[in-house]
Amino acid sequence: NVPMLKATVVTLTFLLPVPMLKAMVVTLTFLHSVPMLKAMIVTLTPLLFVPMLKAMVVTLTFLLSVPMLKAGCNIDFLLSVPMLKVMVVTLTFLLSVPMLKAMVVTLTFLLSVPMLKAMGVTLTFLLSAPVLKAMVVTLTFLLSVPMLKAMVVTLPFLLSVPM
Repeated sequence: NVPMLKATVVTLTFLLPVPMLKAMVVTLTFLHSVPMLKAMIVTLTPLLFVPMLKAMVVTLTFLLSVPMLKAGCNIDFLLSVPMLKVMVVTLTFLLSVPMLKAMVVTLTFLLSVPMLKAMGVTLTFLLSAPVLKAMVVTLTFLLSVPMLKAMVVTLPFLLSVPM
């Protein structure tokens, strides 16, 4: 009966059967529980919405993840521009940790597909409020167990029919 909860159930019901999308939900949920990582997502997400900034993030991600290219790029110049310095420092750290590197690549991909971008934004919003975060974690668990998933999927339908 609560529209936002219904939207969450529908979103998670769609996301969790697809392994890559399920990984995104689990990753985002975990990342939002660690303050420093949450700050990085909050920093990175807006960058990926602005085409020029997204292009820079994608370019820097590529440059910094390939050792030969990283060695050849002018790090001193990149570090002399404040906004680029923030991106380089953040991305260098993120790309040095395999799980975080996977997150950057996943986020960049997700934000390039409109429907997935909308879901990512919804999830990021949901995970920023403790009560909603608890709901996402609970639903993620419920939807990963077939019998419980059947109940979760059936309940919104049952609750929408007055009789």
